[in-house]
Amino acid sequence: MFKALNEIVAPEDRFNFLINFVSDELVKKTDELRFYNALYLHADGVRAISKAMEKYHVQFDQQFLAEEKLLKDLGVANPELEATFLRSTLQGISLEYLLSPKDYPLQQMKEMLVARYKIKKDLK
Repeated sequence: MFKALNEIVAPEDRFNFLINFVSDELVKKTDELRFYNALYLHADGVRAISKAMEKYHVQFDQQFLAEEKLLKDLGVANPELEATFLRSTLQGISLEYLLSPKDYPLQQMKEMLVARYKIKKDLK
């Protein structure tokens, strides 16, 4: 995902890619992601995830910087804070979806994100 965020030129296209990537992963890997979330809530899981984040901190840092650049390119006033907000929003959407995938309005959430950032619609 990081590579694509850096290769796609138009910020609107990058934003749509990001939102579609996250939602596609949720739909395709629901059970796997549900397992990771459960693991994260367990003390041993937190330690394991912390170790993974340490091991891959460069990739995580690059991902966060790519998200900040995307938001800056979209003209957001405070891209660093907005990136944290967007990440938190996507995590919340993900958690809600994992709890009830059949009932969760994933497509509508994608559309709300697009509207929030005033992106032309190009969602799957």
